[in-house]
Formats: sequence, structure tokens, C-alpha cells
Amino acid sequence: MNFNKINIKFIILIASITTLVYANSLKNSFVYDDSWVIINNKFVKSLKNLPLVFSKKYLTATKDIDFLGIYNDIGSGETTYRPIVTLTYFIDYHFWKLNAFGYHLLNLLLHIFNSILVYFLAASIAKEKKIALLASLLFALHPVNSEAVNVISFREDLLVFLFFMSSLLFYIRLDNYTNPKKTFVYISSLILFLLSLFSKEMAISLPIIIILYDYYYGKAAPILNRFKSRYAGYFIVSTLYLLIWGLFIGNKNSPFKHMDYSFYKGIFTMSVTVMNYLQWLFIPTGIHATINDHTLVFSALTPKVIISILLISICLIIAFKTFRRSRGTSFSIVWFFITLLPVTNIFLLNNIMASRYLYIPIFGFCLFLSILLLKLSSVEPVRLCKLLAKYAIAVILIIYSMLAVMRNTVWRDNISLWSEIAKHYPNNALAHSNLGLHFFENNLFDSAINEYSKALRLSPDAAAYYNGLGACYYSKGMPDEAIVQYKKALILDPKALKAYNNLGLALNEKGMYKEAIECFQTIVRMDPQFLPAYNNLALVYIKMRRWEDAKRILKCAIEIDPHNEKTRDILKEFIQFNY
Repeated sequence: MNFNKINIKFIILIASITTLVYANSLKNSFVYDDSWVIINNKFVKSLKNLPLVFSKKYLTATKDIDFLGIYNDIGSGETTYRPIVTLTYFIDYHFWKLNAFGYHLLNLLLHIFNSILVYFLAASIAKEKKIALLASLLFALHPVNSEAVNVISFREDLLVFLFFMSSLLFYIRLDNYTNPKKTFVYISSLILFLLSLFSKEMAISLPIIIILYDYYYGKAAPILNRFKSRYAGYFIVSTLYLLIWGLFIGNKNSPFKHMDYSFYKGIFTMSVTVMNYLQWLFIPTGIHATINDHTLVFSALTPKVIISILLISICLIIAFKTFRRSRGTSFSIVWFFITLLPVTNIFLLNNIMASRYLYIPIFGFCLFLSILLLKLSSVEPVRLCKLLAKYAIAVILIIYSMLAVMRNTVWRDNISLWSEIAKHYPNNALAHSNLGLHFFENNLFDSAINEYSKALRLSPDAAAYYNGLGACYYSKGMPDEAIVQYKKALILDPKALKAYNNLGLALNEKGMYKEAIECFQTIVRMDPQFLPAYNNLALVYIKMRRWEDAKRILKCAIEIDPHNEKTRDILKEFIQFNY
């Protein structure tokens, strides 16, 4: 592909159509994990934390996620090392604070740029601008990509694609240059690869893709020679990344485990997952946000496993058979499976599947479908087949656009999102409890109570759900009912700090000051850094006019976090009463 002869009209068309389809995403709010990494996270809100991105303090342990709005110094909200993503949040917050529009605008711009990169790479492979344009439009509009574009905390998928594809394109261009420019392009490709790895781990497949590209399209040369002159750099970068990730950064979180899971059994789960992904790509209905409901597949004799293995085998046979006749077709199939491999659950993931995982692999699908549709136009009778191909392309792009626009509305807010998740997972307690939480946050207390009650019927031993239900009753002005639920939570989990804190608030509301003080003091004994307990304890002392006790507790709170707004408000109230 000669980059100097790029059709600017095509680029403008790609950008315009993508903007039109995703324009309604710009009015969406923060959803899903955005609360962890942005809204309730102090990490990205202060530039003094910028150096911590390159230290062990960057990672947040899974057990600490729920306390990001309470504790200081518990990391970025990321449980794996993705510093490039977090750096973009620093930039976003600097310009937009908590205005979600700016964050969504950057996501959209990244998706547009990625769609243009698809055009470049498809043109390099297929050598036809029409195929490249169609592949780019399919990528830009396919509804499966809506998740990656709409959720700010899933920007990692947009960024890893950006650097992954850029690195590959730089590599492809190597033979067009001589030294020293060739060396510069090669080093640039390696740097882009490193940036892709520090955006998301699934970029690790790039060296394999580069080797396969050379096998399909490169000049004939012994692989050992090419390894020394080219491939070695990518494997060195991979090793460097693993060393930084493992030795210097480490991981505070244990991998997700299942007592019956093994590598051998993982093949069955992997095959069914791949089949589900292929269905989403070819028949883009039923695409939905997923949660881990632990539905693993442990038997080779189930119909889903048999069908999925058969389907995967057919795809690989087609890739092998079309190698000489249509290398683009063969390469697109191989691309899909190689780039999907890191997220197929050979090693069990916390999220078994998610549509955002397809953001890199979908390039293979888009290239495959583009080649297929445009080859249809050359089949006899040519005139009829050309007409059919044009109509098929138009219909597919229109359907994709409509479905993408509809998918964008699902991500409008957390109520819309978790309503869909609860619909797809009606027997999952977590889905109902999260929906209940977001109803609660929007003051829809009766709806919240209904969802928490559903969650408790499905999981009656979950202390957090009783705590959530109690919070609903408390906010409705029903402290007695709230106290009952908080006590149930504490019976199930005597170390539930939030339940103790909420119980103390309800007892304070009832005028049971002594009991409320005992709750807050219990929290302080268990965790001297739990700031809300100090704030609430100070309020009780102020209400009881125990000024010295209030002063002492406020002093402790200020030592924990001198910039906490809640503490400062209570301090003003204390001063007002005393003066």
C-alpha cells in the first residue's frame, strides 16, 4: 500500500460515518467500572500521583476495589498493569474533571482513528482500496465494538488496538526504506509494541502476527535470518514487558480460580466461547454486556462443545485450503484465532467472555467479509452478482449502524446497563444487587428494594446485599427496618465495616447515641484508617455536645486525610457550635 496515494475522500467518509453512528454515545454517563477508575478514585485526580503510575503503588488489590472512595494510597483502580490507559485518565480529568462528555469524545476519536488504521492495514494486505474501505466501515460500525467505545474504563481496548496496529504497519513499511530511516522505523515499531503491551496484555500476540504476515506476504528469507534481523526485537520487548510486569510491578491479585478447572477442561470452555464470539460477529443479535456467572464447560460430550469444535475445525480447514488461492481470506481467519487466543480461557479469566475482547480479533472478520462480498461481484453472471453484492453491502452496513446506535443507548447509564444484564442473567444475584445499587443511587428506593430482595432470594448468605437493602430502608426514612437488615449483614460478616458504619448512622437517627458510638468505635478498632467512621463519630459527639471528644476525633480524621471535604464540613459545623 502506497501511503502517498491514499484516497482522502475515503478517510473523510470513514470518519464521518463513524461519528454519525456514535454521536449518541457522547451524551452517555460514566458506567460499569468507571466508578472505580475515575469517579470514586482519587488517584487520577491529583498530578502528584503521576509518578506512582510507574511504581508498585499503581495496582489496586481486588479486595480494596470497594474502598477506593474511602482509603488513600490504594492505587489506580486497575488490577493489572496498564499505565498508558491511566495516563489518559489524568489528561481527561485535567481538562474535563467529571464531565463524561470529554471522556466519551476521546473514546470516539480513538475509534475513528482505529477505523482508519484498519483501512491502511487492509489495503496493505488485500492491495485493493475497495476491500480496505469496506473492511474499515465494517469495523467502525459493527455493534460488537460498542462496548469498547462506550465504556471509559474499557479504553484499554481502543489503545491497545491503536498501538498494536500502528506497530504492525510500521513493520510492514520496513522494506520501503534503507538505513538509517529503516532503523528509525523499526525502533518506532518496537516502541509502539511496548506501548500496546502497557495498554493491555492481549497485545502479546503481535510477534506471532508479524511472523505470519511475513509467511503469507513477505519476501522469501530463512526464518532464522529474519529472527536475528527483525523478530528478535519483538521478543526482547515482550520479555522486557513481562519482567517489568512480574518482577518490578507484580500483581496484588491472585488469578481467578475454580476448583474443577484445568488446562484440559479449559479447552471445552474455550471452544464454546469462540463459538459465541463467531455468532456475535456473523449474526450480531443478542450481543450484551457480560458478567462472570461461572458457567464453565467441563465435558467434551455436551452439544455446544461438539458443535463449537466442529465449527472451529471448519474455519481452520478453510484457512488452510485458501492459502494459495486467496491469502487474504486465509490470513484473516488465522488473524482472528491468533489474536483471540489470549482471551479464550485456556487460562481462566475473571471475565469468561466480553464483546470488547473482540476489538483486535474483529479485524480478521472484517477483512474476511470484505473479501467475500467483493469477490461475489466477480462471479458469473457478473452483472447480477455485482448488483447482489452492492445490495448485500448496503444492507449489512445499515443493519450494523442501526444496531450500533441501539447498543450505544444501553450504555447510557448504569440503570440501563444493569437492567440489560439482569435480563440476560435473571438468576444471577450480583446482577440484581448491582441494579439495586444504581436504583438506590438515583433515589428509586422501591425499585432498589425489589432488586436487592431478588438478589437475597438467589444468595441469602450475602452480607453485602442485606447492607444494601438496609441502606434503601434508611433512605426511605425507615430506620427500624434498616437496623434489622444491617444486623443481619453483621451476623453473616462480623467484619463488614460498611454495615457497621450504616448501622451506626441508623442508631444515631433513632437517638441511640451510645449504641451508635459503639458501632463507630468498633470500626476504628478494626481499621484505624476507615475515615467515614471518624466523621460520623464526630457528628454524634457534636450532637451530644461532647466538644472535647469531637475535637479529638476530628483531629484523627484530619491526620488520615487533611483534604477530605466531608471532614472539613464537619469541622466547620464544630467551629460554628463552639463560637
